[in-house]
Formats: sequence, C-alpha cells, structure tokens
Amino acid sequence: MVFETIFAEKYSNPIELFFLLWDYANGLSGYQRTTATRNSDLQAKFSSILTGASEQTSCDEILSELNDYRNATKQDKNGAVLALMRAIDECIALVHPRYNSLRVPLPSWLDEILDTYDSHGIFWTNGTESLTFRGPLVKGPRPLFSSSADDLVDYFAAITRVPCVLKNSTRNIRVTQKVVANGGLLGITRSSRSKETLAIVPLAKNADDLKISYSIEGGQGFVDFSISSKLKIVEVLDKVIRDLNELDFLVLPELLVSEADAKKLSQYLLSATCEKPNLIVAGSGNTEEVSEDGLPYNETQVFNAFGKPLWRQQKVWTSGFSSERAREYGLDPKGDGFLLERNAESDEILVVDTQSYGRCVVLICQDLETKPLAQELIHRFQPDWVFIPVMDCGVRPGNWAHSKVFELSAASNARYVVVSSLSLADLTKSNLSCGIAVGPKSASSDDWDEARRCVIANLKDLTSDVAVLQWHNGDWHKSLLGTD
Repeated sequence: MVFETIFAEKYSNPIELFFLLWDYANGLSGYQRTTATRNSDLQAKFSSILTGASEQTSCDEILSELNDYRNATKQDKNGAVLALMRAIDECIALVHPRYNSLRVPLPSWLDEILDTYDSHGIFWTNGTESLTFRGPLVKGPRPLFSSSADDLVDYFAAITRVPCVLKNSTRNIRVTQKVVANGGLLGITRSSRSKETLAIVPLAKNADDLKISYSIEGGQGFVDFSISSKLKIVEVLDKVIRDLNELDFLVLPELLVSEADAKKLSQYLLSATCEKPNLIVAGSGNTEEVSEDGLPYNETQVFNAFGKPLWRQQKVWTSGFSSERAREYGLDPKGDGFLLERNAESDEILVVDTQSYGRCVVLICQDLETKPLAQELIHRFQPDWVFIPVMDCGVRPGNWAHSKVFELSAASNARYVVVSSLSLADLTKSNLSCGIAVGPKSASSDDWDEARRCVIANLKDLTSDVAVLQWHNGDWHKSLLGTD
C-alpha cells in the first residue's frame, strides 16, 4: 500500500482511518517500521486534534497534517503514519478497561465506539477483520519485541486489529466477541482481593463415577462419556461452595456436566443464599440440541454467581484415542482402529470481555491443539484468562496440556487453568492431580521473580472434592519441560 492511498478514502471517524493505516503499517518490513522517524511533536499534535474536535473535523485536520508528508522521505512518511496510529491508540487508552479508572471528558467519536463495543465487543469491522481493545484488559500489555522480533501487534497498548475467522487446519472457525456486564444479576462482581482464588473440582474421582459407552456407526468406533447417575453434581458443588468463601472462579472438567445438569446448577446458584463463586466455568457436557447428524455438541456453560448463563462455548475439534487406550478404560472395541468422541463439532469460538476479570476464552480439551487457531487466538486477542476443561488421566507436569500451555504462554500475558476429572486416572492407576495453572512467560507481567510460574492442583485424598489455588500465592514453581 502506497502512502497516497490513505487520502483516497473518506473516513467517518478516526477508527476507520486507523483500520486503513494498519494496512499501510503492516505492509512495511520490520526494518522500515523500526527505522521510521520518531516524531513526538507530530504525535502530540495528532493527539490534540483527536481529543478536541468532532469525528469529521478530526479526520479532515489529521489528513491535512499527514498530507504535508506526501513529498517527505520514506522514513518520515512511515514515522508520520506510526505517530498517528500511536495518537489514536493513546485516545483509546482513555476508555480502555485497563486504564479508565480516571474518567475525563471524551470526544464524541470515543463515546460512539464505546456504545458499539458494549453491544458487539468491537469498535468497527469490515467483515473480515475488526478493531477492538488490545488485551489483556486487566493486566499490562506485552511490550514491543516480546516475540524477540518486530511485530506490529505489539506496537499498540490499547487498540488492535483482529481476525473474524480463524482456521483449524482447513476448517474456518468464526470468532464471536461479546461483552459481559459488570455487577448485578446479569453480570459479574469482582471481589476486592488482588490475588484470584480458584476452586478446581474434578467431580468424577473413582472409576465407577464415570460412564463410558462404545458404539460403531458406519464402520467407525465412537465413545461417549458421561457422569455416573449416582453422582449428584449439585450436591457435590453445594458442599464445596458452602465450605469455601471468597472464590473468584470455580472450574469443572470436560464431559461431565450435561446441559440438563447445567440447568440444575443454574437453578441452584440462583436459589442458594451462601456466598458463591463470582464465575463458574461449568466443565462441559452433551447438549440437548443435536446437529444435522443427530449428534449432541460438547458444550461449556459459564455462569455468574446468580446462575445467569453468561456465555456458551461448544467444542470445535472433537478428539479420540486408540483401541489400546480404550481397553485400559474397560471398553472392548472391535479391532484396532481409532475411537472418536461422539459429538458434533462447532464452527465458532467466543472471546468474552468482562470488566471484572478481563478477556476470557474457553478451549475445551482438544481445542487447545487446534492449529493454527489456538496460537493465533491467544496471540491476536491477548486474553487475560484461558480456561481448559479436559477429559484425561488427571493432569501431570510435562503432559500434553502442560506442554501446550507452556508453549502458548510465550504468545500473551494470559493465565491458563487446565482442569481434569480423575476417573480415568483411577482406571490407569495415575495420580490425584486434577488441574494445573500456568502464568505467562513474561515475568514482569505479574511482577513475579520467575517466568511461567505454575502450580499443580492436587486433592488431599479421595475423600476431598476440591483443590483450591490462589494465584501467585502458595506452592508455585517455575514451569519447566524436560527429560528425567
């Protein structure tokens, strides 16, 4: 994109202008961006225009200033574009959840994009990409050169451009952004504690707590997981919640909380008078709705303390395991083929912004392995929290889930929480570790002494129903992968 193209369009507000400037800046090489002229006076002039005039007047005055650089050197042109983008970024910082504790009078164009954001989770879109707040929303942003290289995404602290569609291999997965209200019956109320407390509840601990069924359809073997009818989820959680106070999050594992059980949990949360967790990530389970193939979806529901469903995430990539592993689980598969999870696959991933805890994402088990979706999702949207319910033989240091979040911890300042049931661990004589929490690679993002701090969530024994973690408090260690 050439510099003169900027002047060929008519912009209704500075956000539309930023979108096009991104194309220009993205077309520059790393060398051209890093050697662009630093022009702080021009940036200050742009900032003054942006905060002191109407949308159209701002755009007209800005383009007039930028027009003075038509005959400038390439470095000066590049510097002028980056100065304007940084000035717009500074204006967005005035309303960014990370910075907006001090309210100031806002230009009308900022008020308008905030209204759009509250309704749709974005400021503006062309249908292919959108502009929204740069994550994380609560913690500090990644600094420039966090990738040990030049990356346009890391040039701005408050605004970013994100894709509307990501890919899992050859499949298109649309990204839906949403904003959850702060406080009240329909939103989330955050506690005053600076260190978040999480309850990890495996639900199924013994082999007979889990029901595993096997079927063959069209020559393909399938498995279906569900919780044993003898286990009453609400009763288990009622005891956990009443025994614990001041919980930020309660997180459950994959494939144990059906839609019917989620409704019961919602009703319980609404009626219970005890102190309840602020956010409940209710594992996942089969939906009552079925796909055109007659398959249920593997769905996570997320509730607030009053049982209000805030959002739902359906699994994007169903998984499976070998016949050999199936025999370890007590099944008798025919032949030696691969057995698949008997669920439909979703084509949507949700990115949910909350004022209380920042930007949240749920990746259900195998969705953590989606390529390039998982890496791109974390890198481009920069969430605060990534919740990962899995069905596995517990969670162990160095296993696949730990390895994957270890890798992703370099892509953002997100915090990762992996939760597993323990019935398969009982079947395979594994351990009592039902979860792992991993922090970001950048130590400075959380003011920690070491990067990638992690903690394993262990039950005290099989009479216990919950493991409690407090972020950055207790038996945290540096997360390492290696050989014995």
